[in-house]
Amino acid sequence: MIRAFGSRFCGTAIMAGGLLLLLASVLHPPAANPWSGMRVIPHIADSTVYWQFDHVLMLVAVFLLFTGLAAGSAILTGNGTASRAASWLFIASLTIWILVIAMELTLMPTIAQNWGRVPPKETAVLFTGIFAFGIMAGDFAMMLAWIAVMLIGLEMLQLGDVSRWLAMSGIVLGGLGAAGIAASLLLPNWSLPILLGTSGPAFLWVLIFGWSLFYKEH
Repeated sequence: MIRAFGSRFCGTAIMAGGLLLLLASVLHPPAANPWSGMRVIPHIADSTVYWQFDHVLMLVAVFLLFTGLAAGSAILTGNGTASRAASWLFIASLTIWILVIAMELTLMPTIAQNWGRVPPKETAVLFTGIFAFGIMAGDFAMMLAWIAVMLIGLEMLQLGDVSRWLAMSGIVLGGLGAAGIAASLLLPNWSLPILLGTSGPAFLWVLIFGWSLFYKEH
């Protein structure tokens, strides 16, 4: 009974967090290129409340999503080595995301609002560097998450009592997502379409994983 409740709770957290993250991503300015910070700063300066609301929503989303994934991976796949490693990778990803979002809630609006009060050249260099750090750190956090998805798929495949299709697709799509992160950093001008084509399918798998947890039989 307790295990069934935990499975449903994790499944709900994953699906709710995933959908909230999708909403926050749609609301966020389309800036996947780490070096595009100067195109984003007018949006932050003109719509600070909107920017902060979006990032508070993102913070809630990643907390629900990654805590659900960290706990849920052990529930669905057992306490194997791969599932334990996946749980720790999800926790590491969440930790990085919290730090990145905290920075975007505080440092970026402060710089944007004081843009005209300091020499523009120095401000531009500082903001570009901070923005690039935030994008790259977020990308690294997602790479850890996609590697964790691969590990969950491997654990499922070894157990054999979970859908083989779900297991194999987790391995393939997790690998695709991780490779896409690396490719987007190597080709920053193409980062948005690369991430949509590689992380998108892996993100869909995560939602299906949450659905499987919610309806898991005990």
